[in-house]
Amino acid sequence: VKILNENLKKNNIENVEVIGKAVWINCDSIELSLEGTDGASIYARKNLQRVPTTRLKNHLEKEIKIDMLKMDIEGAEYDVLKDCKNSLVNVENIVIEYHSFTDSDQKLSEILKILEENKFRYFIKTVNDREIPLINRKNKFNLSLDLQLNIYGYKLS
Repeated sequence: VKILNENLKKNNIENVEVIGKAVWINCDSIELSLEGTDGASIYARKNLQRVPTTRLKNHLEKEIKIDMLKMDIEGAEYDVLKDCKNSLVNVENIVIEYHSFTDSDQKLSEILKILEENKFRYFIKTVNDREIPLINRKNKFNLSLDLQLNIYGYKLS
């Protein structure tokens, strides 16, 4: 939060509300595994810390129009999108960083279904490509992931 506030000030960006909470499916708290300087996950079990949460659905439903929704929430994207699936009507563009962990079910098809039901067109780009994915099944940058994608969605006008 401190760095974000400093960047906003340095770039003369005003009228921004900074909420120092993790995005989740409720306004309570969640246990996160802190993985280093800028990473955290709900799936890992090391360096656990309980952090306050805010429900994205509540924020989406307050706005008349949302130009861009970017989700880079380290594995929580499916749960949060599922919770928000009926609240994306005012979102024009969406970017989702999708994480598939080797020890849990893949949810990509369900995420794409939510986007399709909300009239998004989408483009998918891999983050860490592998030349031989049927042999090199693990992500060499993060062994707990087998897939990491960026999903770009937009609504036709």
